[in-house]
Amino acid sequence: MVIRLLYNGILKIKLQILQIEYNIQRIVAFFCLMRKDTDICNMKTRTPFTYNILLFTVLNLLVGLNYGFGQQDVTLNIAWEEPMEIQYGEQVVTIPKITGQELDGKRPNFFWRQKVNTQTPMNLELEVLATAPADPKEVKFLEDEYIEVGEPDYVLTISNAASEKHAVLNLFPFVRVGSSIHRITQVEVKFAKAPPTITVTPKNFATSSVLQSGSGVWIKIAVTEDGVHKIDYNFLQARLEPLGIDIATLNPDHINIY
Repeated sequence: MVIRLLYNGILKIKLQILQIEYNIQRIVAFFCLMRKDTDICNMKTRTPFTYNILLFTVLNLLVGLNYGFGQQDVTLNIAWEEPMEIQYGEQVVTIPKITGQELDGKRPNFFWRQKVNTQTPMNLELEVLATAPADPKEVKFLEDEYIEVGEPDYVLTISNAASEKHAVLNLFPFVRVGSSIHRITQVEVKFAKAPPTITVTPKNFATSSVLQSGSGVWIKIAVTEDGVHKIDYNFLQARLEPLGIDIATLNPDHINIY
């Protein structure tokens, strides 16, 4: 945010300098018309060249920083509450409770979404930063619902909504540490620029030609003019019988044209 504000401020100053320079050039042109004063007409109205180069370099540096750090890694704290009792049919069930979160069916879930500020393709990674032992009531709930707990279980993707992109996380907020079940209390979503993808489409080549020797009798038929030609019984009879081929013995299903 600080870089963006600084960039906007310098851009405004640059525009003001250009406007002042333009106004000076107009004033000089006016005096050159009113008076044939060669000193005025030859005066230098541009800002120093070195100053322009320096300003241009600073602007480009800020743009590069703004682009490179347009999407920062995000640390998420999972706010756990005391397990909550709910009425489930005729039973009272104690379920895990996270502030602002709901169960996914009967499975605990932590949901997070954030708009992505760049159109550059990115890879997302999730790192578990901190855990804490689960409440015994939470452990009992997981056992009663036959929910297995092991390595971190999550889905972290980039979703497209109209012209916007969002990073979306669905996290099962329990993990096994040794022989114990722990709550996940803090994670970090890491953004990294994705490497360019190169798609190689394999080409399939025929291992043998349909015209190879032994695959049948092949003949060439020439035409004398362009257009659509009809190959019918009379056409074939006039051209094949002189070659010793009996048309009456041919099966139309075995005739191929290439």
